[in-house]
Amino acid sequence: MLLKNKKSSNIIKPSLKKEKLKKTRVKKTPAKTKLSHNLESKSIKPKSVFKNQYNILLDLLNNTSLGVIEWDKNSKVIYWNKQAENIFGWKSSESVGKNMNKKIIPQEDLNSMLENVNLLLQSKIKTNTNESRNLTKNNKIIFCRWFNSITRNKKGEAQSVLSLVQDITVHKFSEVEKEKAIYDLNERVKELTLLNKVSTILQDTETELSKIFGKILSVIPEGWQYPEITECRILFEDKIYKSSNYLDNSEWKQSCEFKISSGKIFKLEIIYTSQKPNESEGPFLKEERNLLNLICSMIKSYLDNRQSDDERKRLLNDLIQRNISLEKFAFVVSHNLRAPMANVLSISKLLMDNEIDYNVKNDLLNDLNTSAVKFDSVFKFLISLLETNEKT
Repeated sequence: MLLKNKKSSNIIKPSLKKEKLKKTRVKKTPAKTKLSHNLESKSIKPKSVFKNQYNILLDLLNNTSLGVIEWDKNSKVIYWNKQAENIFGWKSSESVGKNMNKKIIPQEDLNSMLENVNLLLQSKIKTNTNESRNLTKNNKIIFCRWFNSITRNKKGEAQSVLSLVQDITVHKFSEVEKEKAIYDLNERVKELTLLNKVSTILQDTETELSKIFGKILSVIPEGWQYPEITECRILFEDKIYKSSNYLDNSEWKQSCEFKISSGKIFKLEIIYTSQKPNESEGPFLKEERNLLNLICSMIKSYLDNRQSDDERKRLLNDLIQRNISLEKFAFVVSHNLRAPMANVLSISKLLMDNEIDYNVKNDLLNDLNTSAVKFDSVFKFLISLLETNEKT
């Protein structure tokens, strides 16, 4: 029914409230499956969990591409995985409980390696990385990269060293070969530079030999592998030329000897004043032997040519002296010899005159005798001059 409001003519509609009913959901308990029943009935024990994790870790260690080695503080092996066996050739049964340092580290590298480990054990640093040479079971040299870490107890005391090992031999050899190629190239440059310097020195044919040899001795060490310990000596014409620190009793020596055209012996010696690793000829390289022979060949040519030059100079000087003698001879002939000869000829003509006075004739004979004596003295002088020239 519609009602009218007295104050207004508006029609008011009655409101109807509808109550909302809350629906309550009832949780249904699902039926237990066989799997959930088993999980509830069989609880996993902690020991089984640890064993499972241990097996996973062990499998990971044995199948990793890195060698895994654990050492105690006395360098005895605690753990040695399969990759360590592959890298070094030693089985785990041959390694665990033993000090393997001398078996896998070259003797000359052992002290430095032990120093590094001791520094790691004594310091607060937990890890370090280094590269080193190592040995396999059959004594083959390999290169390894080591990642070392320290395990410590609750007090912070070192308990063991855990090492991860990577075999980098192939990579290292390529680097070594590259470095060796660069090193060899630098050595060849040194040798060529030395040959150029020696060649420049040997262009001088005016300076006395002692100074020439001194210059050669001063530059030779530059071409050898260890210039700081290289000394040299030259023996020629019963004389010795040597560098300041040359040792007569050196054990490390190479030499070259030859005979020049005059028959004189030349010898060049190179020594080291301290020991170096053995090469082709003691501590000397094969290339250094070739270099020494080449330098000696250059010096031989120089000495032969210089001897020829000296001989030419001697002959030229001899010709000059002979020319002076001839000029002197011509002067004597034209002056000292011609005058007495002219006197002899003129007096002899006068003596042929029968009408000449006796006293005049005696005077002429005396003059003739004087001219003859003078002629004889000049003649003897010329003979002595010729004999002197023949001797020279």
